[in-house]
Amino acid sequence: MTAATASTSASPSGPPPNPATHCTSWRDSGVSRLKVKSCARITDGRLYMNAEWRTTSGSALVDVYIWLEDANKEVVYPGTSLPNGMPSCNMAAWPTPRTNAQWKEYEVGKPLVHGEKYEVCVSVQEQGGPKPNIAGAATQGRQLGIVYP
Repeated sequence: MTAATASTSASPSGPPPNPATHCTSWRDSGVSRLKVKSCARITDGRLYMNAEWRTTSGSALVDVYIWLEDANKEVVYPGTSLPNGMPSCNMAAWPTPRTNAQWKEYEVGKPLVHGEKYEVCVSVQEQGGPKPNIAGAATQGRQLGIVYP
């Protein structure tokens, strides 16, 4: 499993930009003050799931979970080994990024079907909040549909 992550050190020009090429607009996360984007990119035949987050005011520490579903709402990645999705915990959130990136990206580490539609799903919770049960039919997260070429 390969994770492409943002550098945690600040550059003179600010945090590194999100490399995603497809994103939803900012959406309510379901948690007060938190907004989220579900994002993706395809590079060299590989799909990368991506989440971006921010607060509407003040700062917060958040836990971010990302997973991939097929058109039938079945979890494709990461599978049953990580029942809450790919976790990124204790991440800083501000209304605008300060010194650290407010996005996280994971490469989908399994073969996908060409021409099929997938959903990148994202759940952002306040630090220590409830974790999504990604196998549960009621758990959807914030979604971005993308067709794997």
